[in-house]
Order: sequence, then structure tokens, then C-alpha cells
Amino acid sequence: MYVFTTDHIVAFKVLLARNRTWFPDNPELSHVYTFDIYTDPPSTIRDEKIKATIADIISKRMLDEPEMVITYHCDNDDGRGVFRSRKFNGWHQLMDQEVIHKYDREVICDEDSLHSSILIHRENSRYSRIVNLYRSGDGDVTEKFFSE
Repeated sequence: MYVFTTDHIVAFKVLLARNRTWFPDNPELSHVYTFDIYTDPPSTIRDEKIKATIADIISKRMLDEPEMVITYHCDNDDGRGVFRSRKFNGWHQLMDQEVIHKYDREVICDEDSLHSSILIHRENSRYSRIVNLYRSGDGDVTEKFFSE
């Protein structure tokens, strides 16, 4: 977990946790993480330093661990899924896109359409396998998400 506080006294927790939800039938993929951000109090201020800090945290971790894959899905329970997707795209724009590649998919979870992404290092030894599995996975991921 990474923690930082903004100039506006908002505490951010950036959590990268092992989670193989996207690849339950592939135990060889042991370096799969999910990504979450928590703020206290909720952040309403647009601050480019936050964007740069989050992108830097993710980027450095992936550069240090090329076998790492980060999965992300934009929860839409509050109607802000598209907003979350744009944020994630913005963070990726600040990373070295020649090294850290991003793939996107729209999936169904509990009858709701969700945007999902994976980040993968170009030198990941299972790059093709992971990308193919991600792209060809089930369109409805409800069972994967709620089976744990």
C-alpha cells in the first residue's frame, strides 16, 4: 500500500493487492494484482499532482516487477464508471507507453456494463498468453467477481 497526503489535506491510499479474479483457471499467473484508491475525505479537487503521483506509483512498481499485471475495473454502482475510466486512461498517458501497455474491454457484471483494463509490461514472459486470455475471456464476469 502507498499513502500520500495532498496540499489540500486529503489522504490517499493506493492499494495493489494480489487478485487473480480475471484468470481463475491459470495458476501460473501468480503476479496479477488489482488496483484501488481510497481517499479521506473524498477528493473533489482537481490536482494534477495527484494524477502524476498515482501514475508514478504504478509505473515504478511495474518497471521494478515486469512480471506484474494490474487489472482494473470501473465500478459503476454510483454512475461514475465512465469518470473512473477516464481517470485510469489519464494515469496511463503519463506512463512510458512503450514499456507499459494497456488493454481495455467492456464486460458485464451483475447485469451492469463495466469498463475494464489491464496493464502489462512489454517484457512480461507471458505477455501474449495474458493478453489473449484477457481479450477472449467471458463477456459476463459476474461469476468470477462474486465467486471469491
